[in-house]
Amino acid sequence: MARGGSSSLSVAGRERKDVEKIRRIRMKNLFLQLESLIIPPNYSKKGVPINELVDHATRYIAQKQEKVEGMKNMKEKLQLCNEAGCHKNIIEEMLVLLWRLSS
Repeated sequence: MARGGSSSLSVAGRERKDVEKIRRIRMKNLFLQLESLIIPPNYSKKGVPINELVDHATRYIAQKQEKVEGMKNMKEKLQLCNEAGCHKNIIEEMLVLLWRLSS
């Protein structure tokens, strides 16, 4: 009887081990995907430590959010200026600024 119990325990233990292995592989693949999206391809250091990768991703996202907010503000100003009948040169200058923000 004890032998049957240990057999089922070892099967459950192996299943947990397999589930954990699959989880680790999945997390590794997700971090590799994040690295490919965030770190420039010409970055000299391969295999960025996870803590550096997460820090870099956090800063990158914050920068992109600021850029989006700046572009939204510029869009609103352009729309208001267009509705008010601003001079064409002013609109062109604002478009140039918007283009610079986007690059």
